[in-house]
Amino acid sequence: MLMARGRKHWGSGPGSRRQRVASSHPYGLTVACALVLVALALLISARYAAIADKGYELAAARARLAELESTNQYLKLQVARLSDPKRLEQIARARLGLVHPDSREVLVAAVPSVSFDELIPVTATPATVAGDMGMLDRFSEFVVTWFVGGRTAEARSPQR
Repeated sequence: MLMARGRKHWGSGPGSRRQRVASSHPYGLTVACALVLVALALLISARYAAIADKGYELAAARARLAELESTNQYLKLQVARLSDPKRLEQIARARLGLVHPDSREVLVAAVPSVSFDELIPVTATPATVAGDMGMLDRFSEFVVTWFVGGRTAEARSPQR
């Protein structure tokens, strides 16, 4: 049997495939662990970026709220100033020429109070308003006489 120098068995030397597979295996495991760690780091950093983005949105919303509250307070003060009775009276006198009436110019009318129970209900039907024959009845009679030529609907019906 032929044997290589310095080797006892086939495939058991320093450059054999069995040793290469065993020696490359720890590097593959290291690379896989490194890839997993990089993926986790990317996920965590993306999550922190989203949190920071929401924080900026929250700060902008709070600033907008403060601005709107300030505007609301200003508008409330404007309403109070513009609806002041003294200011309205001054505008009525100066621009519109209005004056307070004298006591002899004011008429007081006494209106008797009437409750709804004392009112008489009015019930009117169309027939009582237009007489014995209602407006719709008169119109339908006109249409019948126009198309039939003077005969009424009772005259057109067959006699049995």
